[in-house]
Amino acid sequence: MKMAVELLTFDPDGDLLLVLADGVEKGASTDGDGEVDGTPEQKATQLALPDIFTSTTLSDIKGNSYEPLETEAPKSQKEIHMLVSSKHLMLASPVFKAMLQHNNFKEGDTLRSLGQAKVPLPDDDPAALKILLDIVHGRVRAVPRQVTLKIMTELSVLVDKYQMLEVVELYVEVWMNTLKTSVPMFFTADLLAWLSISWVFGLADIFKQISRIAMRGSTDLFGAHESHLPIPQPVFATISDARRKGIQDVIAVVEYTIMKYQGPTQHCRTFFSGNRIKKNTACDALILGSLLKSAAINGLWPPPPHPYIGFTFSGIITRARGLEITALCEEPISTFSTGNSNIIPSHGVKQSICAQMDNLEVNMNGLDLKAFKEPKKGPFSKDSFVELWPILRTDGS
Repeated sequence: MKMAVELLTFDPDGDLLLVLADGVEKGASTDGDGEVDGTPEQKATQLALPDIFTSTTLSDIKGNSYEPLETEAPKSQKEIHMLVSSKHLMLASPVFKAMLQHNNFKEGDTLRSLGQAKVPLPDDDPAALKILLDIVHGRVRAVPRQVTLKIMTELSVLVDKYQMLEVVELYVEVWMNTLKTSVPMFFTADLLAWLSISWVFGLADIFKQISRIAMRGSTDLFGAHESHLPIPQPVFATISDARRKGIQDVIAVVEYTIMKYQGPTQHCRTFFSGNRIKKNTACDALILGSLLKSAAINGLWPPPPHPYIGFTFSGIITRARGLEITALCEEPISTFSTGNSNIIPSHGVKQSICAQMDNLEVNMNGLDLKAFKEPKKGPFSKDSFVELWPILRTDGS
């Protein structure tokens, strides 16, 4: 059975055929504006792939000798072919320029020797790539003014992969006018997508906000298993380290307070009537006992083990602020009466813990994009198209 093909022509005189897998399920619904996943519905003829496509010849494409299909094939048996201009792509993308110009890439050799070539891009999202190609080929009216979060995420993947930020920067401003209202305010499943978008498109405020939410709300090694999105591992590592360090600092405050009151130093200095030292010691003991009891109830004692899997920084902060600490001096017991009604509750222990939690929370303020962004460097080398991507990621990913 012949492979079903959807042909999209961006340049009728194109010399490069990009081959992608179909990314839209058969029968996918569109909204009232004729959009699929936020992009204009492509009205293209369903075509059968001729035998000539075992070579790089494009004459049959330009001659429209494709054989139309009577029925659409299942997704797994369908390809999307995009006929483009290699010159446009090389101007817009240093990646395509490296692939199509340098002698150590077979696609470039084929293009120079035959005047045309075919490049398989099985991992690229067709809807997102179509938007990029419309921009590159000057098809301004075909470029959507609004995109979904999914498409914006896939655009971030392709823009990073092909180094095409300059090409799309003006459109990013337009797209973000609508999308920015959906930037998360708390930990959600969309956090990684937004981290990718803000990283690739240089949205410093959103990057800071999303990384702050991740630091405060993640329960494990954030992003450790994410390989699809173009976020450098140092970003994930810094977020995870900040989370662990933050939780560790919260626990350290509680541990220090417990150790402080376990020691021999007398902390309560209230002037009791009669046997003052004994009553000061009893007050310290009540603070320590109530602190230990409340810490145990709140899951802070004994301390949870490092690296605190299942715990969030925000959750640990809330537990620490919820500690109930009682001092004997606060209790109107006649035999321990001080005659002083201005004693600070728990001798300020609870107040001190909460103040330290405030400081820790302020310091957990997200990442500075400029501190991570570095200019991408060359050179382009190696023997195949696939091996090019790691070379391009000189930011530590």
